[in-house]
Amino acid sequence: MEKQGGMPDGEQPGGKDGNLQKLIKQMKENEEDLVNKRLDNELIRRQEDIITRMLEAENAQRERELDEQREAETPDNIERKLPPEFEEYFKSKEREIELLKTIPVKLNPFYKKEVNKYFKRINL
Repeated sequence: MEKQGGMPDGEQPGGKDGNLQKLIKQMKENEEDLVNKRLDNELIRRQEDIITRMLEAENAQRERELDEQREAETPDNIERKLPPEFEEYFKSKEREIELLKTIPVKLNPFYKKEVNKYFKRINL
């Protein structure tokens, strides 16, 4: 069965899937030769090639695990800055709150307590 582009399933031109298919084919040939008791130089060469490719794949996997470029950043490392408009808004809000706290307002004790609770809540 072929995919678009004329390549068999599982194969990419020059890709690792093509190498994988070639490796599987070599392993099947080795198995067939062993079952039929054909022990020759071709079998030994294929086996060495299989071992070499598997060691290369193992080394590549180990390098990918150790490669710092491929590590993702944790959200803690990302610093978010507020737009300048928000900073201005927060500063003006803070000034208004300070102004309300400093100006003595003649309020009933109940309302003074409520205002103080409000200020404590918004400072969280």
